Formats: sequence, C-alpha cells, structure tokens
Amino acid sequence: MNNRVENKLEGRSNRKTKRNIFNPMLMLFIALLGVFSFGAYFTLAGFSQDLKSGNNGGRHVLSKSAIGYNGIYHILKNNGNNVDISRELSLHGNDLDKLRIISLNTGWMGSKIDELSIDSPTLVILPKWSTRPIKKHEGWVERKNKPYPDTILTLTIENLIEKLDDRLKDAKVSRSEKENMKFSVKASANKIANSDLNQAINSYYNFQKLQTITSKTLIPILEVNDEILLGKVKDTSLYILSDPDFINSFGIANPD
Repeated sequence: MNNRVENKLEGRSNRKTKRNIFNPMLMLFIALLGVFSFGAYFTLAGFSQDLKSGNNGGRHVLSKSAIGYNGIYHILKNNGNNVDISRELSLHGNDLDKLRIISLNTGWMGSKIDELSIDSPTLVILPKWSTRPIKKHEGWVERKNKPYPDTILTLTIENLIEKLDDRLKDAKVSRSEKENMKFSVKASANKIANSDLNQAINSYYNFQKLQTITSKTLIPILEVNDEILLGKVKDTSLYILSDPDFINSFGIANPD
C-alpha cells in the first residue's frame, strides 16, 4: 500500500496474472466455510454512524473504498449466497442461523460494542488503517501522512477487543512494520475439519503491516508466526479476524 490507498473496485485494470490456488485469502474462506458448516447463508453487518450514506469511504459493507467491504458483499451475492445488511445488535428467529460479519469501527460502534449479543455465529473484523477522504474522488480514501499515524493505535484496538468479552483483557495486537512481506498461514491442528488445511501454505501476498493478535482466551484457527490471524473466543460462537486486509476491497483486489 503506497501513501495513497487506491480504490480497487472502480477503474481496475484487467491483467493476466498467474495465481496460486492456495493463497491465504482463499484458505481463510475455506476455513470459515469449514467452521460454519450450516451452509452459505450470511448476514453481513457493517456498523458505522453514517452507514446509510453508502459509498463514503468508511469501514462498512456499502463502502467501495480500499478499507470498505462492498467487494466481499458482491462476491458473496454473485456466488448465490443470501446476504443481508443490518445494523441490529441482536439477531432473531431464523437469522440466528446465519453467520454475522461485523466490521468493527472506532467511532459509533466503539461505544455500542458492549451491547452486542453474541447469540449466533459472529465474525468480527478488527480495524487497522487510519485514513482520510480524497476530495477529488468521492468514496476514495488515502492513508494519513506524518505527523499523523497511518494505522490505528494498537491500544485503541485492544480496548475494543476487551469490550467484546471481558476475558479478552489480555489481548495484545501486534503489527509488522514491513511494507512487503512473505509469510505462511497455517491452520491449527484439529481446529478445522478439512485436513488439507492442516499444513503451512507459503504465499507471497505483498502484505503491508500484517496485524495479528494473541490472547489466552482465543483458540487459534489460522496462525501466522505463532500469532493468531483468525481465532475463536472460548465457549462462545465469536470469531475474530485480526487483519482486515484479507477481506476488505484493498485485499481482495490484490491478485497475489
């Protein structure tokens, strides 16, 4: 990611690129489908104070910016999945059988997160990048420049994590400072039904400032360098994805 975070959903060039079938993102999706074996019915929840305004560059499902999740929403729908968009803190009735994906925010959702009901399978995506709008391109964003940090303080993210579950007060967020890094993602033994995933998958992902988490309350599902990329909170149906670049628009548009 250069200083400017490109909008990868609009005006993207169509290049022929040799791709590795077992890349980290594909592995992540296979793992999630293995964990949630009830089928491909998802509720994609994006919490933002101005969610209804749509493509405004935020960290929510209607945003087409690099840090938004409109791309994964369309991927799910185009593959025949039943995808709903909701701001509800609790699900009811048949919705309790759906996987709820929450794009965690540091604003409005940060003050409401302790009211969240974890009574259905829930995947929380942690935030990472600190951005500002690009005035000439509505809905686009760019990373902040010095003296402002281009990432959210890890302490801020750790405080959000603790609100999800009191037992996560020991959670620590780590972040690599490398702009391009080669790494392996491995599935923790016996945590995923698909035995083919129980091996290290080496892949160059051109990853920037990879974000991971550690906690005694998190059961590792996917790990990088013995730190958690995807984990499950013990005795709950709550899952946490530490790095949003695996499924935000910037990440899924990267052919590596």
